[in-house]
Amino acid sequence: MASDNVDLIVVADFFANELIGGGELTLEAILDACPFKIERIKSNEITERFIQVNKDKHWIFGNFAGVSRSNLIEIIRTVRKYSVIEMDYKYCRFRSSHIHKIQTGQECDCNQQDCGRFILGMFNRASQVFFMSEGQLNEYKRLFPIMEKMAFKLVVQGSTFSKKDLNLIKELIGKSLEEKINSYAVARPGYPAGQIILESAKQKADKWLVLSGGSAIKGQKETEEYCKANNIPYDLVGGNVGHELFLLVMSCYKGLIFHPVGFDTNPRITIEAKLLGLELDLNDNVQNKYDSWFNQDIDLLYDYLFYLPAKFWERFKI
Repeated sequence: MASDNVDLIVVADFFANELIGGGELTLEAILDACPFKIERIKSNEITERFIQVNKDKHWIFGNFAGVSRSNLIEIIRTVRKYSVIEMDYKYCRFRSSHIHKIQTGQECDCNQQDCGRFILGMFNRASQVFFMSEGQLNEYKRLFPIMEKMAFKLVVQGSTFSKKDLNLIKELIGKSLEEKINSYAVARPGYPAGQIILESAKQKADKWLVLSGGSAIKGQKETEEYCKANNIPYDLVGGNVGHELFLLVMSCYKGLIFHPVGFDTNPRITIEAKLLGLELDLNDNVQNKYDSWFNQDIDLLYDYLFYLPAKFWERFKI
């Protein structure tokens, strides 16, 4: 139960201490810069009593699949103010029109169904809705033309990085391979998985990295087929090695090939790769590919990202 002096209630399916995903890392970076007193609650722990006690506070929603429909309706109906950080496409019952088609064999029409109308109503009632990319926002406007009338409260926030992660990336830029291996050995002594990966690092300079694992939207199989068809040398690297090691390993490669099979609103890996100086081979499902903020030189992009957590709160309407 939130205390009386809490300013904001923050709802998420998972927080970054439980799950290291792009959405969780973005939310954590935003909350780290928060000037207000917050109370975090997991979406599946919300009760009617919690809603009633905290209905006069401002709520912020990250991913909220765990909130029951009845509780979500009660929040929309009774909470004084709430804002939404839209990470994907919650109007669709699969949170992706492309995954919808893969799962059902049918084109997604969720924007015309109850699930789509419900999310549209939630956005309409919200104080603000923050999106991950211009491409994502434009797709929402295409599906729901009435959202043009909500333009005053629709904000492109984008994937948001903590200063710690940005500084780690900056430290990797310009380091020799030996320096990178040594820095990892000092930070993670006796970590065999990291050493095994880094022992072959000298072979990575002419190879491309392909992300392994992840959700179906990431398109590992399709990206591998693209590499094979075009005789592109590549390695599969997964995020299960830990985020710091993943960045270190990625920095050793020539470039990143990332071809998701459906819209990926603002894949964090594409930003990390660009900051690390890798070449990028991205398909049009990468929705930040053409965004103005992404298409800056590395120094300007780094500065933009450095101030982005604070910028969220400058634009936030408490």
